[in-house]
Amino acid sequence: MKKIVSGTLVALMVASSMVGCTSDQGGEKETASNSSKDTSSSKEPVINAYGWEVPDETLVINVYAGQGSPDSMKEDTEALNAYLKEEFNVVVNKFVYDTDQSERLNLMLASNDYPEAIMGLSQQTVEQWKELGKVLELTDLVQDQPNLMQKFGPYIPRFEDEEGRLWNLSTGYYGIDQNNIIPCADYAPMIREDWYKEIGSPDISTPQGYFDAIKKIVEKHPETPSGHKVYGLATYKTAPALSQMLNTNVGGAFGLKNGFEISENGDFKHWVNSDIGLEVVKYINQFARAGLLDPDSLTQTVEEWGQKGTDERYAAYVGPWWQPGYYISDNWMKKMEAEKPGSYPEDMRYVHYLVKDPDIEQATYNGYSTLGWGRVILTDKCENPEDYMRWFDFENSDLGTKLLGYGVPNQPDSIWDFNEETGEATFRADKVEQITSATPTFDFEPYMKLGGECALQISFGSDKLADGTNCWFNQSNKDPWKELKDERLKDTMYDATAISAVVFDPFDPLTDTRQRCIDIVSSGWSRAIFAKTEEECEAIYMETREKANKAGMQEVEAYYSQEYKKNLEQWEN
Repeated sequence: MKKIVSGTLVALMVASSMVGCTSDQGGEKETASNSSKDTSSSKEPVINAYGWEVPDETLVINVYAGQGSPDSMKEDTEALNAYLKEEFNVVVNKFVYDTDQSERLNLMLASNDYPEAIMGLSQQTVEQWKELGKVLELTDLVQDQPNLMQKFGPYIPRFEDEEGRLWNLSTGYYGIDQNNIIPCADYAPMIREDWYKEIGSPDISTPQGYFDAIKKIVEKHPETPSGHKVYGLATYKTAPALSQMLNTNVGGAFGLKNGFEISENGDFKHWVNSDIGLEVVKYINQFARAGLLDPDSLTQTVEEWGQKGTDERYAAYVGPWWQPGYYISDNWMKKMEAEKPGSYPEDMRYVHYLVKDPDIEQATYNGYSTLGWGRVILTDKCENPEDYMRWFDFENSDLGTKLLGYGVPNQPDSIWDFNEETGEATFRADKVEQITSATPTFDFEPYMKLGGECALQISFGSDKLADGTNCWFNQSNKDPWKELKDERLKDTMYDATAISAVVFDPFDPLTDTRQRCIDIVSSGWSRAIFAKTEEECEAIYMETREKANKAGMQEVEAYYSQEYKKNLEQWEN
């Protein structure tokens, strides 16, 4: 097989392959040939070392992937696309815009200008596009793809409509077999470990214990070295504070699932109508009244939150496990190691703990859906759906998942090597050592410039591969802190598929009712958590409950209950 070409030639190849494209805010749609192989040709097909049948003409996959930085997308996919062009005769034109995804999709519909594939959609958006006749049916197309049927096949009934027809695949599905899911707890309460040790590491297994410990830390560290006030907790506006901090995280410590109290019979009660919800809101308000909740939480960006964190302004965090590392402690380590190698203390980081109400059996921070975190559709613009499905099939092979997950192999900055003669894929020992150290020194940037961290992923899932690894380098090779996190939080994971599969018809008046309720609840919550007294907090909460119910919240709850039970019944049969 041909080996990877030099960096200069890579740039030339990518530039020359981008023929006939148009650009708007960085998004590009390729218009090169979409023909994959000449089935009438008598010559022997070329099968590359990955098992891919190389087409005679370049196969171009055009897919819109939502909101993001067009420049970053180009930087992170250029090298991998050059490799795919050389070894596969494929170019994956995965593009983003820096504008809101919903706004962009509406513009696409209004102008009738959209690509052959769109990923990262909600099921509700899929339904909207399907109602407008913009989505291709995949029911028969998926049957001819062996890897898709092996990996994705068991989930198909969960994606089919009531007539048993399939219209979309998943971006990043989780396995139905719980034993085959990588044990990664995504959300958790965290505390700054070195400061926690300074106060004697008191019990923080309950919400009140967690609050008391954070309060003691801030009393000991009221200001940063730069003279700024230290807070206990904070969030930010780019990830909606309501869902991230309350529903998914703090609410999970009290047993809420996706912001709902769900009875054993499957009846839904939104947190605003639940006594548990009141308890959660009063708990968060306790932080605000004690001066422990950053008042900028609902207005600052994630970058601003990270800058404050780097200035040592937060004693704790409740949210995605990776954010305090990426935005805060990684910066501490880089700065200290640059000034004096070996000076960074490994416990100067945010460590994950199991915090739960003592009256519940299991905390519920981590609801996982076998439907994944988004949908992939082929639109009516796609003239060669069989070719797109063939590429999705390759993505779902073990080698396809590795290549699209880890990026280009066999390069100086690669984290893996691929032997084209034997078909063997191996991680590099030095890279594994760097990322599994208690004080990791692995540099993600050059790895990501090779397409790592699933830069060109469209359809593959998060199940374990045959060798026990998965599509992420850092989850295939965990450092001691990640191991500790997942061991502590293993009982916080639950199957949320039947919840996430509840879809509101975009043309049903109930959908507008739901949005009105969301707006009312979001506004009331933001006022309640910053109330000056507990009595004021409860009064705002009750006022919000009354307004939400007048707007139709109980009808929304009834619909959730109905659809949730229907999903469970259908999947059992």
